[in-house]
Amino acid sequence: MSGASLQERQVMRAEMKPPVTPTTPTPPAPVTPPVTPPTTTPTPTPVKPVEVKPEVDRNTQINQNLTEGFNNNPSLFANYDTYKKAYGYDAKPQEERDQLDAFFQSKIPQDTNTMYQSLKLGGTIPEQAKNSKAYTQAKEKYNIFAKYNSMTPDQLYSSMISNDIGTELSNDLAQNPNYVQAKTKYDAYIKTKSNNDAAIGAVNAVN
Repeated sequence: MSGASLQERQVMRAEMKPPVTPTTPTPPAPVTPPVTPPTTTPTPTPVKPVEVKPEVDRNTQINQNLTEGFNNNPSLFANYDTYKKAYGYDAKPQEERDQLDAFFQSKIPQDTNTMYQSLKLGGTIPEQAKNSKAYTQAKEKYNIFAKYNSMTPDQLYSSMISNDIGTELSNDLAQNPNYVQAKTKYDAYIKTKSNNDAAIGAVNAVN
């Protein structure tokens, strides 16, 4: 081998090199496609419809004004002349005058009890109603109520003992403090009397 030429030795070294192991190329990493967010359609804001108020006719408007006036100031309706002046009656066309007259007439009490309740509450009765029989009866009834409503507890108690106060008048006087005091005393009297009568009855039954 020592006699080999330089060229032969180079060939032999080349042949003696270790074999080269082939390398497998690493595959490229998969590319994730970009995620596109879903497209959202904005919800339209509901539009509130414009409220169209119905037009109020003239007659309805007049009645509404009269009703409001009666509720706020009923004494204005106690006198026809005062009422007419307050609502400018003389300057109104005939149709509106008729409506004013009809409303005024509708507020005149027609029965005894309605007038009595009005008087009891301090209300006023229209002059047009004061000539009626119903008003005369209501006034008489109210005068009786006013008489007892102004009494002291002792006077009311005596009236109860005398049976001068009936059921209806008793109910009407129920909010009067003097009457409440007298009624408490009267109820105690009735209870004691009932117990005494029962005891006397028991004794008489034994004898």
